[in-house]
Amino acid sequence: MQPPNRYPRIVLGLAAAAAALRLGLASVFWGFHSGDDVELLEEALRRAVGLAYRPWPIRNLLLPDVLMAPFAAAAHHLGVTSPHGLVLAATAPLVALAALNVWLVWRLAVRWGVEEPAACLAAALYAFHWVPLAYGSMPYPRTVVVTCVLAAALALSSSGRRLGGGAIAGALVAVAFAARYSAVIYLPPLALLAAAGRGKQARLRALGGMALGFAAGALVTVGVADALTWGRPFASLAAFARYIFVEHASSSRVAVQSPWFYLLRLLFW
Repeated sequence: MQPPNRYPRIVLGLAAAAAALRLGLASVFWGFHSGDDVELLEEALRRAVGLAYRPWPIRNLLLPDVLMAPFAAAAHHLGVTSPHGLVLAATAPLVALAALNVWLVWRLAVRWGVEEPAACLAAALYAFHWVPLAYGSMPYPRTVVVTCVLAAALALSSSGRRLGGGAIAGALVAVAFAARYSAVIYLPPLALLAAAGRGKQARLRALGGMALGFAAGALVTVGVADALTWGRPFASLAAFARYIFVEHASSSRVAVQSPWFYLLRLLFW
């Protein structure tokens, strides 16, 4: 009889400890780090409690409406009326996803052949590194993007079901794309992962599945979601493209950016 594997429990403990720390940070610091998190909160509270707020047309509203607003609405239904309490409630699902990311790092490392102790160390380093720790305590779309990218890589790394794994990966990137349009930049490296170490037929199935999954996912997460929220399919994506490529503007601290900005940032990210 083999002794029970203790590493999954260790990783779950790491994820829980990091989540508790993130909740502590979220309860002390409001986390208004940039316009992204503030706008997500304002939209979530608009849906949940009727906050007087008009969303920016370049924003896809799926993330705040579907993931954050229900938690804020539930808290409000239970009697939470303070802005701080409602913000904490809306942030809670992002903290949960940040905890899930710790588990995904471990699973991905094990799937790629890393010994479990080293994979556990990788999860610990990720859990308590200040960047994911701090950003994971805020309602920031990059946390959702990380979850989707890690899960997509895990789906592509699974044995068998090449078409299915590719489709799941593509759909997950579409969710990340809706959360933050610049996340589409992760499609090329994931496509390289899908093609690596496989025969021609398996490679075509994986890449074809990714393309179909992303197209179908984007149709739902951007096309249908925008039709329901903005009254026109892909309305926020069109507004975003016009804002960036026609008006040559940016919502970041650097107001004017080259059209190749995100490609140049790929290696840095």
